[in-house]
Amino acid sequence: PISFYEQYHTLILYVAFMSIDLIVSAVALRIQKEPLRQLWLLFPQRLVYRPLMYYVLFKSYIKALKGELMGWGVLKRTGSIGQVVVKQPMPTITQADIELNKIPSVG
Repeated sequence: PISFYEQYHTLILYVAFMSIDLIVSAVALRIQKEPLRQLWLLFPQRLVYRPLMYYVLFKSYIKALKGELMGWGVLKRTGSIGQVVVKQPMPTITQADIELNKIPSVG
């Protein structure tokens, strides 16, 4: 028969790892005087953010090993935007406004 440890070896190690990560993160939040309610973000980070980060890192390593440049995806300029219309003119500031400290607010 297979023992409990052999059957759930990976699960036990993952729970141990996440427990240690949770404790260390709680200590770090306490040192930084941050609220502990941010600890729930640790789980989505492990499931979504880190795999995405590893994908981008792996992709950049492959590009570097091939000697390819990684660009920013430059947009093609077409000049089709037209004229920009300002809906509201900017207020003018007079010398009297400055002296009376009545500078109009913008927006």
